[in-house]
Amino acid sequence: MHYHFVKDDHGDVIDNIPYCSDWCHREGEGEYYEGWNGCHEGADYAQECANCGEVIPGLETLYGAG
Repeated sequence: MHYHFVKDDHGDVIDNIPYCSDWCHREGEGEYYEGWNGCHEGADYAQECANCGEVIPGLETLYGAG
């Protein structure tokens, strides 16, 4: 999973946008793409790619709860 980090005026991360792949990250952010930002473990719950809408399974989905 890739995240695009949204930063405030001080450079602090205030939000993140999930992408299923580097390609979707590049397409979704265009000129705001800041380079490779993958290999993140996703949230416990499924998230949707901000570009293509593909469901990115959460850790519980991949490995089971507890």
